[in-house]
Amino acid sequence: ISNIAGDVFFQFVVSVEDAKKALISFLENCDTIHTRIILVDGVPMQIIDKKEACFDIPVCRFKDYDDYVAWANKEAVIPINITDTLYKLYVIDVDGTVGLYCVLHHIISDASSINFLGKYVSMYLKGEKEIPVYSYNEYLLSEEKYKTTKRYEKDKDYWLSEYKNHNINYLFEANSSNRNASRKSLAFN
Repeated sequence: ISNIAGDVFFQFVVSVEDAKKALISFLENCDTIHTRIILVDGVPMQIIDKKEACFDIPVCRFKDYDDYVAWANKEAVIPINITDTLYKLYVIDVDGTVGLYCVLHHIISDASSINFLGKYVSMYLKGEKEIPVYSYNEYLLSEEKYKTTKRYEKDKDYWLSEYKNHNINYLFEANSSNRNASRKSLAFN
């Protein structure tokens, strides 16, 4: 499992301070980014821990886009310690254009997470009042409710049938050769 890295540039003027405030708001309102792995009696456990959140958002300044891309590509492949905060968020200033750069561990994110972060921050910066906030606890409750539905039984039967004769050990092969990280850029207006 590797990092998901990406950047967000806005098609409107954003100050460094406003970008930092928007990221802090995101951190305050998004439970899943605070997922951590801890060991309890030697057993890894997943918890939501906002106490350990890093609200000190670094600002990185670059003379041009090429300078930024070189840094971002190096930053994307630096492993995140699995027992530490599973994200790194930055405000970036590329020759006066302010954006965001994030590196998220795959445990807490997929590529759509960067899209969600960008949309959240964009809505915050535009002063929109109804910014969606997703609570991990609400998600878990909805999953528990789903487990009591006929739909769940139908889905469960389908997937058990679908994979009944498959050997899925290949998912856990230790010698996977695909350990490359990549970066995606998004623009919001």
